[in-house]
Amino acid sequence: MIDALVFMKDREKQCAYCGRTDKKMTREHLWPQALHSRLQKARGDDQHLFWLSRLDKEIKTEPQIRDVCHVCNNGILSQLDAYICKLWDQYFLKIHELGDSVRFSYDYNLVCRWLLKLCYNSARIHKFDEFVYPPLIPYILNGSEPVEKFRLFLQIVPPGKNSTTELESVGMTSSEPMKWDPNYHRVGHIQFTALDGRKKILRTVHLRSYCFFLAFFGPKSNESEIDEFSSVFTSQSQSIEYISQTSTTANLTCYGVDAWDSFKGSRRKFASSKNTTKR
Repeated sequence: MIDALVFMKDREKQCAYCGRTDKKMTREHLWPQALHSRLQKARGDDQHLFWLSRLDKEIKTEPQIRDVCHVCNNGILSQLDAYICKLWDQYFLKIHELGDSVRFSYDYNLVCRWLLKLCYNSARIHKFDEFVYPPLIPYILNGSEPVEKFRLFLQIVPPGKNSTTELESVGMTSSEPMKWDPNYHRVGHIQFTALDGRKKILRTVHLRSYCFFLAFFGPKSNESEIDEFSSVFTSQSQSIEYISQTSTTANLTCYGVDAWDSFKGSRRKFASSKNTTKR
């Protein structure tokens, strides 16, 4: 089963990060094992299921790729994983309730580099938006000035509630409605629709209550266009905050779209903009 989930074959020897061909290729997990084990411990179970949109079903073995050399995998990528595990212990472990306030402290470059690494891995597994990330590889590996423009946003989502009918619609059964905690890790996309009809696809990464959004912009986009999008996205959305490169903290309020609505959206190819806009 594991081999069926290794989408990059041994014959493809070039490392997806450093480009070297003279190093042993290793299996890179989509989600770092140390992070996933923390989630399992926090949930108090040994659940080991992963939703893979490429196959449109849950699988019992984590998706992996075999196009990362052991130098990158055990070096800088492992260091980025260690930083995100540190943030887990400080922040992501806690499930927040509606109205909670959080002062989130972060190292912008380390957060962005890890998020980009995760999204790049996901893109190669799903064969979607792969073209976005190669220009950003030097930034992921060594923190050099990114050559592609992007913006980072963050939202904290509260638990949600559902009905027995809604549970049945996603293949679950229950005799009564359930409280639905943000108890999953996910990486995917949303399609944001502005009030004037303009649309933009963003990458999303969910770490329990914390939902990160990455918006990418083409080389012809100027700063005023990017600032305009940032203003529209944050003003139309529920407590989404812009995470600035010039700051190390963000004041957040848990008032995002609840975890159940977010989960339902993840079972579609794109979560629709109703999962981020105010109602």
